[in-house]
Amino acid sequence: MGKKAKNRAVDRKPGRPRPGGPGDVLAGTVPVGTFAALGDVQDALARLADDGLSIDRATIVGTDLRLVEKVAGRMTVARAAGYGTVAGAWLGALIAAFAAIFTATSVGSVLSMLFGGIILGALFGAVFGAVGYRFAGPRDGITGNVTLVASRYELRTDPSTAAGLRERLAADPVTADDLLTR
Repeated sequence: MGKKAKNRAVDRKPGRPRPGGPGDVLAGTVPVGTFAALGDVQDALARLADDGLSIDRATIVGTDLRLVEKVAGRMTVARAAGYGTVAGAWLGALIAAFAAIFTATSVGSVLSMLFGGIILGALFGAVFGAVGYRFAGPRDGITGNVTLVASRYELRTDPSTAAGLRERLAADPVTADDLLTR
């Protein structure tokens, strides 16, 4: 095996398809248009479908991805116990409802089973939430919602339908004013 073949094998990472290779989902597609927001490209696809054009081979590709975390606050033992309380109450209500289906004989017994399930579930959830938080180990304690955001979105399709889609999009471009009036 020559040096060049050895380097080529090292450059390939497992689980990562080569561009244009058999695992590349964009292989065989061409760009049709670029949009600033995901809603814009979805609206364009809806219009194209309404006009009777085939969109079943379309692909939306987000590029220049950014990971955005909207900070919700600091996680504390009390907050963890509160989240556990809510989750436990729902789980207790679900288990009690299933038990009531098979064993309850009156409305009063169903209500008492549900009430008991909610109370016990909330108590266990609060304890497990607080204990789980304490044993989770050191961390920054910041909680938030993480979102993956693209700077722009590209509409791609196979070459056989690309020309028709491009022509239709060029004839009826979406502007910000159009989106605001909807």
